[in-house]
Amino acid sequence: MLPDLYPGMKKLVDPLAMSTGRMKASGVTVHYLAEVNVEAAIASLRKEGLGYHVIIDRDGKLYQTCYFSHKVAHAGVAKWNGKSPNSHHVAVAVASWGAVGLKDKKFFSWAGHQIPAGEVARRPGNLGNQLYHWHAATQTQEATLMMFLRWCVSKGISPKDVCGHDECAIPAGRKADPGGVLTWTMKELRDVLSQKPGS
Repeated sequence: MLPDLYPGMKKLVDPLAMSTGRMKASGVTVHYLAEVNVEAAIASLRKEGLGYHVIIDRDGKLYQTCYFSHKVAHAGVAKWNGKSPNSHHVAVAVASWGAVGLKDKKFFSWAGHQIPAGEVARRPGNLGNQLYHWHAATQTQEATLMMFLRWCVSKGISPKDVCGHDECAIPAGRKADPGGVLTWTMKELRDVLSQKPGS
């Protein structure tokens, strides 16, 4: 069973503001934030009645925004291994704009922000669909995400119950999140989490 707090967090932010009730966490859903300003994203999520338990900033710092014993609305209509991620999963978001557009040889976020070419990766989405441009997670973000997921597994979460939003969303194909933001696909991530330390 997950404790309420992650020991590796940088900051605990108003941990009940996003809560929609209590839960016993049995999985983790990975998202991108669709924003890079963490404080602005938190304020926006509160207004919309949505939330994530954990947000990982571009520099790898982890912000916890809800106790793990409380659920948040993060996945819309979704199911993973027979359960609703909204009612049973910890939601973690990586600060990234997600899929980006290309215009006049420059990259832009959905909100119109220009993104340096060095931060963009051309990859298939998480579900193996065609190539897109993505605002790639930093190596530090991915290291923090892996550390957090390993901690969740060490506390009893099965690697099989770690998914991407695009994998659990209904209908299939409704979301491209985390898409190709991460170096790994979610299947690769589950495989890594299933390995015993040192193997």
